[in-house]
Amino acid sequence: MGIKPKTINLHIIDGCLYQIQLDQYDLDSWTESRKEPETETKAEADSRDKVSETEAGIDSKDKEIAMLKDKHLRCLAELENHREISRREVEMASQFAIQKFAKDILSAVDNLELALASVPPELRTEPTLPTESNSIISKLVNLYKGVYLTESELLSTLKRHGIEKIEPKLGEKFDPKIHEALYQASINGQDVGTIFDIQKIGYSLNGRILRPPQVGVVKAAD
Repeated sequence: MGIKPKTINLHIIDGCLYQIQLDQYDLDSWTESRKEPETETKAEADSRDKVSETEAGIDSKDKEIAMLKDKHLRCLAELENHREISRREVEMASQFAIQKFAKDILSAVDNLELALASVPPELRTEPTLPTESNSIISKLVNLYKGVYLTESELLSTLKRHGIEKIEPKLGEKFDPKIHEALYQASINGQDVGTIFDIQKIGYSLNGRILRPPQVGVVKAAD
């Protein structure tokens, strides 16, 4: 509302009428228009409170959703870990399912090796002259060859199933993680802690020790 000039009418007694417009302003109206706006109404306050409550509810739901997403991801990760563990356990069970059977078979392999080792070198090849004694030797040679082929085929079969020889060498450093020391002895000219005798070769199953090589180890002199 603008400021309006105030008009004052004056009546003169002598019969003349005068109308005077004073240079004065309607200050009351102007003052009224310049008053500070009234405080918010109850409806506006209620509306503002509802907006605040809604925003607070949205924040709460956002936090709840984030928490549920985190739990979901953790559950997925845990499930994947269980799957991986189960897969490895199944794989290990498959790889080592024949462990007991393999240990039993090794006894037969040992016997074949002992049989082959018991044949002197001169009886492992065919004689050149066809004499009666050589005929007997020829039969022994054929027997040796048969046992040798049987052992070779058996070792090839074991290898296809992950079973391989562990053959230590004389003079090799003794390793308790691989070898089994059957006995110790002082040996001149050989380093302490080395292998000087091999009683029985060892075997591994898919990289795991199935049977350690059984050896004799050099010890310090008494």
